[in-house]
Amino acid sequence: MSRIPGDEVAAPAGAGLQLSLFGGQEPGGGQPAGAEYAVVDTVPALEALVKRLRAAGRFALDTETTSTDAMGTRLVGIGVAEGPGTASYIPVGHDERLRPGAQLPLAEVQRILSPLLADGAVAKVCHNAKFDMTVLA
Repeated sequence: MSRIPGDEVAAPAGAGLQLSLFGGQEPGGGQPAGAEYAVVDTVPALEALVKRLRAAGRFALDTETTSTDAMGTRLVGIGVAEGPGTASYIPVGHDERLRPGAQLPLAEVQRILSPLLADGAVAKVCHNAKFDMTVLA
């Protein structure tokens, strides 16, 4: 689609839909009914999250970084999901000028998350595990 004013192009058929993981198409965007998404920016909230993830027995994990070069990037945040419609984001490297004090120090996050990440009894699901493990190392 063009972004030049006056040069609009009709959206292709099916725009606004995305493929479902389970087949067919479903509406894209928006938050599913009953979804719970949270930003974790306090020690008590992070400790509670770790407790829930451990109890779940498995969780999805993704890192957000400033680059796709795993060895030269800077970690910006960590996203985790304990199940469908439930996810949390842990900011650790956002520009503090944008929202001062609204994130935990990386060292504190590492101290609290490391035992969970090292626990072989709790399954971790990653889209790009090699990258994520390198960034978190």
